[in-house]
Amino acid sequence: AVSPNIMSSRNRRGGRRNPKEDQEKRERGPAPQNPDRPKNNVQVGKNRNNFVFADLAKHLLAGGEKTVEITALGHVIADAVAVAEMLKNQGMVTVAKIETSRGNEAHARRDSADKISIH
Repeated sequence: AVSPNIMSSRNRRGGRRNPKEDQEKRERGPAPQNPDRPKNNVQVGKNRNNFVFADLAKHLLAGGEKTVEITALGHVIADAVAVAEMLKNQGMVTVAKIETSRGNEAHARRDSADKISIH
């Protein structure tokens, strides 16, 4: 067994934390908005619960957006579909179009990335 004070000094991957790096991340602040991404886009990621993305879509709709586009890359495509299903089951949206693609995405981590876009 590992004592709690040792675990608190480790990051999620089991390595040691770097306090200087943590401080730099806090000073940098949030990532800048992508000017190419439409305002009605919800980009699903792996670091948050699907309910967060569903709530974001609800806020966009309540804020006056007529449509919401839910997009995802790679392994989180299933999560994007789950978010769309959650909204559909709650009567918030109807799915008008689903697009899938495979190709070079500028912001993907691999050479080719699978992509889904749900309108």
